[in-house]
Amino acid sequence: RDLKLELVNHEGKTFPTLTFELAVRAEKKDKNGKNETYFICCRASGATAENLTKYQKKGNQIIINGSLVRQSWKYKDNNLHERYYVKVSNVYFCDQKKNSTHESLPF
Repeated sequence: RDLKLELVNHEGKTFPTLTFELAVRAEKKDKNGKNETYFICCRASGATAENLTKYQKKGNQIIINGSLVRQSWKYKDNNLHERYYVKVSNVYFCDQKKNSTHESLPF
């Protein structure tokens, strides 16, 4: 799906943020002999989020650098829930279409 930039207000300031899933082909094959695909939740902010929204299209390959973050909370059922995501610090665009006018630059 296409990326959608969100503006988040925090302490009176507005920050561009982006949450997306990065598809990663695993070496492990399923019962039909096809490589499995894992989807990694990622979050970017600031100029990184803006540039991803502007230039990244579904199917284009990117490399990301970031930190693994554990987020936990108690929900209405009073049980502890948790999830992990990659807090993106840098993005490298690997394969641009031949007619692209921008270069692969880290953001």
